[in-house]
Amino acid sequence: MNEQGGRSHNGGHIGDRQADVNRSASLITLLIAGISIVGLVVFAIVNTTGGNDEADGGGTGAGVSAGVDGAGNGGTGSDDEVDGASAAPAMSKDEIAAVAGSGSLAGVRLPLLAESGDSADQSNEAGRTELVDMGQVVEGKPTVLNVWAWNCAPCRQELPLIEQWGKDNPDVQVVTVHAAREAGRGQAFLQEIGVKLPTYSDTVDVVGPALNLPRVVPITVVFKADGTVATIHPGEFTDAQQITDLVRGALK
Repeated sequence: MNEQGGRSHNGGHIGDRQADVNRSASLITLLIAGISIVGLVVFAIVNTTGGNDEADGGGTGAGVSAGVDGAGNGGTGSDDEVDGASAAPAMSKDEIAAVAGSGSLAGVRLPLLAESGDSADQSNEAGRTELVDMGQVVEGKPTVLNVWAWNCAPCRQELPLIEQWGKDNPDVQVVTVHAAREAGRGQAFLQEIGVKLPTYSDTVDVVGPALNLPRVVPITVVFKADGTVATIHPGEFTDAQQITDLVRGALK
């Protein structure tokens, strides 16, 4: 009888230990699940905040993907904070869609960012910067149009070279397009490097899609006097002879 009672007593201890093990396992499972949920919540918050920072910070570019995905990718508010000024007018989504893939700058309208290194001073009666039809800008004279972005390192070296080339080749018009949302940073960039070229601001990413340009900066487009594209050169120029060879070859 004592032996049977001992077995029952031992069985009770074993059962108690098993129950303790089961409870511990359940607690550990609940703890792991809780940690996982907290981790997922933190991950979602960080990603949401990071996405907003990326949208405000600008590219691209392309580079800024022309953005040149720096470009200019239709952000909200960030440029106003940088510039301390009201946003410049821009083409509507329908207008942008209408010129996309056209292979031409006709109907592409941009505000003037800088001329002779100064802030644009083309204002309409309401006191806002006017949109300029880029198709008209590149017509009437052979034109070299350089697309760049404020956060593009090669652009810093290339723009002064292009400016000097334009001075040495007055028969060809040289203009540039800043392809990024942050117009104020583009303007400051030009002042910092001392470049004084007519520059237009593409904050809505319209030039690249209209001309079917690769999504990189810098990129240079040569136009014939009738406003049609003669050639497209993705990438940086490192000396004046490269520009001469490209432009003169395209305009033959």
